[in-house]
Amino acid sequence: MEFGIGSIGRGGRKLRGQTRRAALTLCVSAFVALAAASTVFTIAAEAAAQSSSSGGPALKRIKVVTVASSDVTAATKAYADGLGFSVRDEGRVSQALAAVWGEPKMTGRPYVVLSNDVDQDVFIRLVEIDPVPGYKPMTTYGWNSFEFVIDDYRAAQSALEKSTFKVIGGPNPLKSNPNIVTLQARGAGDEILYFADETTGEAGARFPTPGTLFGRPFIVILAGADIVAVRDWYADKFGTEKSSIRESGGAVVPQALGLPPGSSLPISIFNLRESGNRIQLDGYTKGSPSERPRAPGQLPPGNAMVSFSVDSLKVLDIDFVSPPVALPDIPYAGAKVAAARGPAGELIEFIEESAP
Repeated sequence: MEFGIGSIGRGGRKLRGQTRRAALTLCVSAFVALAAASTVFTIAAEAAAQSSSSGGPALKRIKVVTVASSDVTAATKAYADGLGFSVRDEGRVSQALAAVWGEPKMTGRPYVVLSNDVDQDVFIRLVEIDPVPGYKPMTTYGWNSFEFVIDDYRAAQSALEKSTFKVIGGPNPLKSNPNIVTLQARGAGDEILYFADETTGEAGARFPTPGTLFGRPFIVILAGADIVAVRDWYADKFGTEKSSIRESGGAVVPQALGLPPGSSLPISIFNLRESGNRIQLDGYTKGSPSERPRAPGQLPPGNAMVSFSVDSLKVLDIDFVSPPVALPDIPYAGAKVAAARGPAGELIEFIEESAP
């Protein structure tokens, strides 16, 4: 049915003034409504276009994994001798960096930054803390392990066994993909490291190319009491996907939690913007997990923190521990950095990194 001003008064009938004014008002209202709807549609389309062109999640890649240990010298030797990593920088934590973390008693603590010779700008940072009596890895919330891609699991196992690392699991093929063989090790700082070898070389973008026996960290594992809430928090804050949740029957974590053999726990894995960078969430829904103990004013022991590169700190909708600051040392090299606490109590560091 057509409706327009030209249809008023057809058939030679004269409308009274009041009726004509009402009809005109109705016509104008209809056009205004159509214009408003068009405007709303245009705004929505622009928003969708901006979202689709944003390039994906705000978290681009894993830049640094930080291990807090009571003996940085011994830890440095382990990563150099066992994994073949080289020292890129060493010094003492500045007051400005301790403020970024919100841990004032870290000021003056020794640190060492290492990387392999292939991915020289992806770092392991070792920072000294006081011993934390009673801490047991993989039984608390927060960052619980860092996973490295490797080139040959047999050679990697041999290298680890000749070092001060203790192999605590594997090598075992994944049930979901037998071409991927994993093993796990514990360091002197009570950090847990996972290692994964894609034995066919056909995994594609999910697996970075190692380029050396021990490649870079490509997955960081976060434990929380409510896996759905943690997953959704990362999705809401950084635009990561709300990935599916499934049960995993890996043996290392259930064993640490004192669960019976064959126990499973929920996990969820989602991608960061750059390929070969992922976060795995472990749901600690069984056993007796707890908050991680720590010395007051210091980083938590073991797997202490993860640093992600971002385009800009200004666009992050998150409460920083302290205002962003530019720092000169490696791994920052003059870039601005800030940190925040996540939903599982984890410390997250954000480093501005311009596109190459």
